[in-house]
Amino acid sequence: MIIAFALCAWVPSPGFADPAPPMRRVDLTALLAMVDNTPKQQMAEADVAAARAQLREITAMAGPKATMMAYLAPSPDIECLNADCTRTDPTDPEFGASGVALGLQLQIVQPLASFGKAGPAKRAAKAGIEARVALADASRADLMQDVARAYWGLKFAREVQFFLQDGLDELAAAKTRLQDRIASGDADVTPLDERRVETLMAEASMQLADAVGAERTALAALRTLAGDAAIDIDEAPFVAVSETLLPLADWLQTATAHRPELRAAKAGSRAMGELATLQARMLAPNLALVAGYRGSIARGLEDPPSFYANDPYNSRLGTVALVLQWTFEPLARGQKICRGRTHPCEQAGRSRCAIGGD
Repeated sequence: MIIAFALCAWVPSPGFADPAPPMRRVDLTALLAMVDNTPKQQMAEADVAAARAQLREITAMAGPKATMMAYLAPSPDIECLNADCTRTDPTDPEFGASGVALGLQLQIVQPLASFGKAGPAKRAAKAGIEARVALADASRADLMQDVARAYWGLKFAREVQFFLQDGLDELAAAKTRLQDRIASGDADVTPLDERRVETLMAEASMQLADAVGAERTALAALRTLAGDAAIDIDEAPFVAVSETLLPLADWLQTATAHRPELRAAKAGSRAMGELATLQARMLAPNLALVAGYRGSIARGLEDPPSFYANDPYNSRLGTVALVLQWTFEPLARGQKICRGRTHPCEQAGRSRCAIGGD
């Protein structure tokens, strides 16, 4: 009895189920405003934010960079056998621990000159932002077009249903009148006329079923695009609109001037060109100011008195230097340069890629 009572208490009662959310009717303007909250558009906006973050990262690379490492380890027992500590006991490294060793290594690098690398990198990043913004605009335009198509498709499907249902009602009334006339012996009508009306009713019923299916499909598509399963369109009447169509040349000119996909392609082409320029300038060195400190202290062993003695356990060394860093890889760099060119790298069976060449 106790087990049965527990099971009954655990099983949820259908009478206490969560109520369905209330249906909200929205017009086309409100639906188009919901596009920015869809997952697809949020992903496109996230790509724009990532491109802007990449530009900030490139800008921040001009600032200093610090690297620090600290360690704690056991120290061996090493004793000097003479005053200059040129001889020790033991003479060779061996395992042992008689104390604790502490160490710290710190290096700060401040870039001074990149010899023209920062400019192409920033311009490429800005072109990448422009391309991402254009692609986000294209995504928004596609979503708005799909929402508008689903909205008007749903409204048209319901209008067709109303028209077909009205026609079915009229055909049913006509069939009743025919049956009455046939039953009264009217010679102007025959059972064949009744069959014709029934055929028309069957065709209208099939078309009505298709319209119902189209309505459900359009409503599901609209809710999916809007990201809200509790919406429906307004009940405004379905009316015809008049628009003046422009000549084809005007549409082509508008598309080539404002189409976001074309803007994205142009920005991407500029970015590739700037990356090719960046790869060519990577052949130049980098100049930086480097400051470093390395210190360690250990207990359980003696510290040599000479500064030139290589003692990894007790040492303190600070450095400040101008460093010229240069990675020279002409073959690989040449191919990277070629990859950013707008023309194919190989034509007619021979390579046209050359370092700094076209």
